[in-house]
Amino acid sequence: MLESETIPGLSGALVKPVTARKRAGSDPRPAGSPDGSSMTTVLRELGALHTALVRQELPPALLEQAFRQLTHLLAACSLNSLLLRKDMCCWNRGLVIRYNVSLLEEWLRGRGLQTGGAAAPLEPLIRAAQLLQMSKKSEADAQAIVHTCNALSSQQVVVKILSQYTPQSDAEERVTLNFIRIVQGLLKGRADGNPTPLLLDIRRVFPVTFPHTPPAPISAEQLHIPETLKINFLRRV
Repeated sequence: MLESETIPGLSGALVKPVTARKRAGSDPRPAGSPDGSSMTTVLRELGALHTALVRQELPPALLEQAFRQLTHLLAACSLNSLLLRKDMCCWNRGLVIRYNVSLLEEWLRGRGLQTGGAAAPLEPLIRAAQLLQMSKKSEADAQAIVHTCNALSSQQVVVKILSQYTPQSDAEERVTLNFIRIVQGLLKGRADGNPTPLLLDIRRVFPVTFPHTPPAPISAEQLHIPETLKINFLRRV
């Protein structure tokens, strides 16, 4: 979600971080490597799981809930990694993230899972990607950021993303301390309700609702028992 550069015509053309230090324990393979994870791999694995569940005749309502849990895990892990990695807080990376999320959204729509809440957990990650791409100079820009990032907490917007924003080219400008203070002041007037933690809970489990399924209108006389089950000793009563 963060590193797979699959944008047609732009793969490999995005500016790489030159000042970011190598993280301890990080994967030495380059982004988009055939040996590493990519959006193509993620979508292929999701497709295989979806096919298996459909073949098991899982009710559509349970299918939607299952993929809602999976998209929450994908979005939460991606956003948490973004908040903890300074090299990801730049305009180029926001473009990559938004494109990869759009691939996942398209995949969900293609299988009728969009309306079942499976796409809702992606909203914070989408807002973070938009924040990376927005202008960060004037007070009008600050107001637009506060309006757009309604799915992110004040800590996620100010403390992490804006303060860690690192330009990757001469065409970009650093976020000034004065601009961060303006955004911080505007966010104070926003009623967040209960304070949202900085990182999302990847262990959150959504409650499962089992739909009522009426029994099939088949009588015992219509059932055919395969001989391979070796239960011929049973008799219908």
